[in-house]
Amino acid sequence: MTASPSTAPPSAAAAPAPAATPGQDAAAFYESFWADADYTLRYAWDAARRDRFPAIKAVTAGLAPFARVLDFGCGNGVLTAWMHENGLAPEIIGYDVSETGVAYAAKSFARPGLSFARFDPALGLPEGARGFDAIIASHVLEHVPDPAACVRDLATRAQWLVLEVPVESAAVPNAYYRLTGRDRLRNPVGHLHFWSRASFISMLEGAGLTVERVHHYASAPFSPFTARWKRAIEQVALRVLGLPLYARLMATHLCVLARAAPPAPRAG
Repeated sequence: MTASPSTAPPSAAAAPAPAATPGQDAAAFYESFWADADYTLRYAWDAARRDRFPAIKAVTAGLAPFARVLDFGCGNGVLTAWMHENGLAPEIIGYDVSETGVAYAAKSFARPGLSFARFDPALGLPEGARGFDAIIASHVLEHVPDPAACVRDLATRAQWLVLEVPVESAAVPNAYYRLTGRDRLRNPVGHLHFWSRASFISMLEGAGLTVERVHHYASAPFSPFTARWKRAIEQVALRVLGLPLYARLMATHLCVLARAAPPAPRAG
């Protein structure tokens, strides 16, 4: 089955976890991760339309229109295609480390102005991948061993960076791993970092970026992939507590607009 951005996603059900675990070879993990067509056509569509693209629009509102955009870590291409169809830029190229993800994206979505390519994580993006108005990295940096080095490199390739991550350093998930004794790194989606809002922004600033805008929101209370009873409880908690207090308890999402910090003025 080949999807297109104008095709409504299949009805939601619990998204299956990838068969691989982060303890195995990274390349093999992501090949397994993107091999699941059910995940591709359900969770990815919901995330792109309900969460990720609205967050990207929120932090880029009012900027000069983009002509060229790179989607770093495009995976199966669903978000890339949705951004292109909805006018984020007339030219978007998606890069990912997964041959499976890129092959699916190219077969399903490639058209004039929208293309996909694989890169070797050991080598990084091609040297020629520069001169972009913006680079989007939506739910990518939490998978990268050295996110500070990654964003430093990305900042040399585009005027703007749009970076979205889960904010998972919160009371409930932290307590769960502490009380159960489970290894947090052995999670089914390959997360290597578990930031708070403050620690993520601190990492970006330490890497030499200036954070211009921040969009912080809760996703789980409205996700069809959250159990109905849990969704109801979290919606009440969000409504009663408000986002700042809710985010201290539960995982949320953060999307930031950033760019390379201007050089310090010369003395004298």
